[in-house]
Amino acid sequence: MKGLSNNERPFFGQHGFTLIEMMVTIAIGLILMAIAAGAWGSLREKTRVKSAAEEIRSVLTAVRLHALSTGSDASVTFDFNANTVTSPLWGAPRTYSGVNLQAYTYTGCAGVPPGIPNNTMTFRSTGAASGSAAAGQNAVVVRPNGGALLPAYYLVLNGVTGRIRARETCP
Repeated sequence: MKGLSNNERPFFGQHGFTLIEMMVTIAIGLILMAIAAGAWGSLREKTRVKSAAEEIRSVLTAVRLHALSTGSDASVTFDFNANTVTSPLWGAPRTYSGVNLQAYTYTGCAGVPPGIPNNTMTFRSTGAASGSAAAGQNAVVVRPNGGALLPAYYLVLNGVTGRIRARETCP
C-alpha cells in the first residue's frame, strides 16, 4: 500500500480489549491477590512466633550471663496460663500476645499437664541451669495461636551446660 498515509492505511486488527478479555484479566488478578493475602497472613504469624521465641531465647541467655557475671543465681519465671515471662533484668512481666507459650518434655515432646501456674528456670553462678523446666530434657515451646499448620519453636535448655537451643522441629 504504497503512497497511503498512516491515517489512510487499512487496519487489520482492533484497538483495545473486549469486555470478556478485561473480565478475565481482572479475575486472574483477584485470584493472585487472594493467594498473596493468604501467604502474607501465614508469613506474618510465623514471624510473630519466631520473634517471640528469639526474644525469650535472648532473655534466657542474658539471665544466664547475668548469673555468671554476678556470681549469684538468677531466675526466669514462665506463667504458661498468661503467656508471660518474668526476668530479674526488668521489673514487670513481659506478655507475649498472639502466641501460646507451653512447657514441654523434650523427649518425645509430651506436653506438661495443664494447671501448672508457674515454671521457673534458675541459672547458677556456674552457668548451669536448674528448676522445674530446666532438667536438661525440657523445653519451652512457642506456638502460634490456632495455627496448627505453622511451625512451633522449641527452646531447649540443657540443665548441665545452660545452653539454649532453638529448634523448629521436635526431635
